[in-house]
This record gives sequence, C-alpha cells and structure tokens, in this order.
Amino acid sequence: MAGKVDRVVAIRDGLTSTEFLKRNPNLDSAEAGTIGGSPLDEVHEAFVVVDRVGRLQIPKEYLKALEIGDKASMEFDGDTITIRAPKSLEGEESA
Repeated sequence: MAGKVDRVVAIRDGLTSTEFLKRNPNLDSAEAGTIGGSPLDEVHEAFVVVDRVGRLQIPKEYLKALEIGDKASMEFDGDTITIRAPKSLEGEESA
C-alpha cells in the first residue's frame, strides 16, 4: 500500500518521527520492480522530521547500533552534523 501513495508518515511516542516522500510521483511499487524488499525503501526517500523547536527523533536502530542511551555528543563541521555516543569522562565508569 505504501508504494502507491506519495507520502507516508511514521509516528513514534505520539510524535511524527519520519516522513517518506515518493521520489517520483509517477513511480509505484510495480514499476520499481521490488522483490522481497520494502516498496517504501525502493520508491520513497526517508526524511527525519524536525519540529518547531529543533528536536528530531533519531531512529531507534541507529541509537542501538551506536550504543547511545540518554545522552549523545554532536559536532557540526559547517556542512554536516555528526552524532556519537559520548566519550567517558575521567573518573566515570563506562557502561
């Protein structure tokens, strides 16, 4: 079904977390030739939604892969934002 629509919105914890927009409005899942994969991934591009105050929801699988719990470290190099698990501070035990 998602391959037939132009826009799909994912909601997590009551907030819009991800928006999937069709890359080409004339493309549907049949034309994409999807076999075994998700038509959503083949036809739509995923965008993280940033709310009015600048918050965004990072996908849970990303947080788990980076072992990020309740805090993260961010860097901005003028072109990209990098999010990492924070380094242990001196005297702190690592998890």
